[in-house]
This record gives sequence, structure tokens and C-alpha cells, in this order.
Amino acid sequence: MGRYGNCFNPASKGKQNLNAMKNLTSLLFLILVLIGHSTKAQNDGSIRGQVLDSLTKEPAVGANVYVMIGDQMRGTTTDIDGRFHLKPLVPGTYNLVVSYMEQKKTIQVKVNPNQITMMSDVLLTDNLLGEIEVTVYRDPLINPEETSVTTIRYEQIKNNPHIRDINKLAGTIGGVQVSETGQANVRGGRSDAMIYFVDGVKVADGNIRLPGVAIGSLTVYTGGVPAKYGDVTSGVIIVETRSYFDLWAEHNKGK
Repeated sequence: MGRYGNCFNPASKGKQNLNAMKNLTSLLFLILVLIGHSTKAQNDGSIRGQVLDSLTKEPAVGANVYVMIGDQMRGTTTDIDGRFHLKPLVPGTYNLVVSYMEQKKTIQVKVNPNQITMMSDVLLTDNLLGEIEVTVYRDPLINPEETSVTTIRYEQIKNNPHIRDINKLAGTIGGVQVSETGQANVRGGRSDAMIYFVDGVKVADGNIRLPGVAIGSLTVYTGGVPAKYGDVTSGVIIVETRSYFDLWAEHNKGK
């Protein structure tokens, strides 16, 4: 074929292009994952509680408390008073596992953006038959320490006729009013003073168009807005989309 016969191989060139495309696709996917993680991290929540022995009411010191995020474990241990604070957690539904000696309890917990989920006491009982697992559902909606913030979740809004209208959904919360033009405001304040966030990303004009099934939670601050949101003269509406954990919990509900 001559001395230049092997310089061009179409099959080899095509394989190189295919590998390059695969590498580029993987890189873009990684970038999107990192961007998604960084934006959601702005609205991280946490879980706080205390682990006690159900009979003696003594604190369980050194109990393991953790959740699984994909194949990654995020956990902590209880202190000398049996207390724990697990953070940071992206808003969503988690199976919180409390493990101590031969005892184990799994509690389904929902984490809200920028809030600490305060759990009631986790009670463990000595088990002579080995490890047990109990699944309990916890859904605290009222935070006595922050009366100016309210969160409604997918379970509460999925049958709402306004599920596709963020402002009208927010209007179901006390202190929020919706004008004839469909704009939301807090206690008669200016509608253009409302600030909106979706998964930690600010939406300038509040024009949020999401399918109803994508909304995991809607949180509204009618006062006492955290400094991280800047100088707010009205209120803040925060939308968190449903995560894999929310969909998994819904799929396994009742099983």
C-alpha cells in the first residue's frame, strides 16, 4: 500500500472520536452534579435529637446516628447527654438509623431547607433476641422557635388545584396574600419585594414554572428572614424539588 498506507485508519479514528465523546459526556455530567450539589448546599437543613433508654431514661452515650446518601454514609454519635446533631443534609426525606449495642431503630425524617428538624426523644429498649429494626414516621411541621417560617410538602399540595402556581400555593399560608394579578405579598407589602429561590438558586422575577410533581416542599418566610437572603423588605419563598430520596420513600411507603 506504500509508505503512507497505514497513516489513516477510519476505524481507529472513529473509535478515538467515540472515546472523546464519552469522556466529554462524563465531564459534563460531573460538572452538573457538582453544580447541583453546590446550589442545594445553600439550603441545607439538619436533624437534632436525643437518644434514651426507654426503661431507665438514661442517655445512650456514643450511639451511632446516620443516614445513607446513595452509597455514602453521613453520621455522628451521641454525646454524654445522648444528644446528636446531624448536618448538613440536603432537604428531603431520609431514613435516620440509630444504632446502639444490640439495638437499632430506623426513623423516617423529613428535612426542611435552612431548618433544624427537632425530633422527639428516640427511645431504645434492650433486646435479648438480637438486632431489631423498627420504622417510625416523624413529620414535625411546627417549629416553636421559628414561628415566621412555614413549610408545606408534596403530600399536602399534590391535590391542590393551584399546584402549578407557586404564588397561589404560598397564599394558603397565613400572612401571605395574593393580588388579583396573581402576585404574592406578605401582609400587604409590595409584591415585587418578594424573593424566590429554587434549589438555592435565586429566581429574579418569581416566574417559576415547575410541574407539580417536581415540588418537594414550599417554604415561606413571613418575617425573621435569615441574613443569607440579603436585605428583604417583604418575604422569601423557597422551593425545593423532589429528590431521589423523596421518590424512593414514596415508592416504598406502606411496604
